[in-house]
Amino acid sequence: MKMEITLVLPAYNEEEHIEKSFLNIKEGVSQFPEYNFNLFVIDDSSTDKTWDKILKYRDEYKLNMFCLPNKQNIGLDPTLKRGYEIVLGTNTKAIIKTDLDSDFNQKIVLEKLVPYIKTDKNIAVGVRCREISKKENPYEFKRKQEILRILREEFNITDFDPPSLGSQFYKRGFLEDILTHPMVKNHKKNGVLIY
Repeated sequence: MKMEITLVLPAYNEEEHIEKSFLNIKEGVSQFPEYNFNLFVIDDSSTDKTWDKILKYRDEYKLNMFCLPNKQNIGLDPTLKRGYEIVLGTNTKAIIKTDLDSDFNQKIVLEKLVPYIKTDKNIAVGVRCREISKKENPYEFKRKQEILRILREEFNITDFDPPSLGSQFYKRGFLEDILTHPMVKNHKKNGVLIY
């Protein structure tokens, strides 16, 4: 039986990028026939046609995809937490989170992160590839600083520099441990949270 890997894919107002993203995902998963990939897409109550396009490309590209719309916009952190908790109720052995926007080539994300399943690493964080002319915006800078603080204070990790939140790979047990950490378990507001 093939090992299951689940891609958690949050989306918000991505109607312009979603077709290319799903094409990248289809190409990416085809490179790893030894695994069974499941896609878990959560639309955070987009105000455009994102949800319609998610359903269209799920059917058109024949992707093994579970789609869930949030009834109202709750933000990225609660959306991810909700998605992770649902995914951990399945048989998946590894979870990869990436976005459905144009900042990522999901095929490359899969090429870089899937091989971690065969290592002793429990977590891997990818970086966002951006043109040299594009600088980190103030939101990304503030979020990066808060993540560095959390890693330092809560997890005693001092040698990590996330240039962007990017994409992440988690082995199942490690993600379960993170989600039961008191700081994550009691997190109620939409703010910075390391997963």
